[in-house]
Amino acid sequence: MNCVVVAVPPGLPAAATSGIVFAIYRLSRLKIFCITPARINLAGKISRFVFDKTGTITEEGLTVLGYRVVKD
Repeated sequence: MNCVVVAVPPGLPAAATSGIVFAIYRLSRLKIFCITPARINLAGKISRFVFDKTGTITEEGLTVLGYRVVKD
C-alpha cells in the first residue's frame, strides 16, 4: 500500500493572489482592464492575436496562412 502526500505551503495561495493583484494594477495603469483575473497567468503565454472583422474566424477548420506584425 502506497501513500502519497502533497504538501502545499501555507503562503502559496497568498503569494499567487498578491501576484495577480500586482498584475491587475500594472495592467490598469496601461488602461488594460481584465474582467477575469484568473486568466492573467494564461494571457502571459499568448504570442499572437488574430482579429477578424468578417466573422470567418469562428468557422470550424480555419487555418491562419500568415500574419503581419504591428509595431508602434
